[in-house]
Amino acid sequence: MLTLFLTVVKLNYEAERFDHRVENVEHRSGHDIITGTIKEKKHSNDFDTNKFIMDALKPDDLSRRDLFLIYVYYDRNNFNCANCKYFRTFLTEIRMNMKFINFGSNVFLGSKFNSYIFPAFIIRSRDKSYRINRIQDGDDLVGMVNRIAADETELTNLVFSGHIVPFSSRMEIGSFCNTFICYMNVLIFWFIDLCYLCMYVVPDWFVNAILIGVIIYLIYSIVSMFVSKEVVKDDRSKSKQE
Repeated sequence: MLTLFLTVVKLNYEAERFDHRVENVEHRSGHDIITGTIKEKKHSNDFDTNKFIMDALKPDDLSRRDLFLIYVYYDRNNFNCANCKYFRTFLTEIRMNMKFINFGSNVFLGSKFNSYIFPAFIIRSRDKSYRINRIQDGDDLVGMVNRIAADETELTNLVFSGHIVPFSSRMEIGSFCNTFICYMNVLIFWFIDLCYLCMYVVPDWFVNAILIGVIIYLIYSIVSMFVSKEVVKDDRSKSKQE
């Protein structure tokens, strides 16, 4: 099991990163998502420019008080979720300002949203955070977000129905608990990256030698435990006979 884990770690380290691109998808009509930017996003007359740009989330964006959506996805080495790719094809239909964040490339900022199931969709409004819950499919997501974009009071209705969950005060962005978890996640992923590096640098024979040594030590410990028990039994039986 440990050998399998170490092998996967090494393969992950050598893999190329996904560049947030969607190609050859059925659910598109003359638009692409390229390096985090939605080009030629066409909507109704609600938008003056008839175009919409989705940029990467920055820490300063969290101080905004206007209504916007945060798309949190996960891509780390060759680990990228299929659901993230699926929902990404629906983003061009959303009529709300959007930002995206890759949890895998920015662990500290991504950890602020208290979500480890990806993709996650977070709505920010007036310094408050809301997680979209109970998403059935892409159309359900688009309909829910667009209703909020058209009428922000719909956000309250969706909270009461359980489709949207507000962050608790102790886990709200900027709180002590939230910041502490962010730093802890950074340490955890730093350790994982260190494992990647070690597996890339350390030769296979050295790793195998360590594993064999551990196995031999475990076998020796188990045998010694049984032998010591037998010796104790013999000593007790001899003492009774005397």
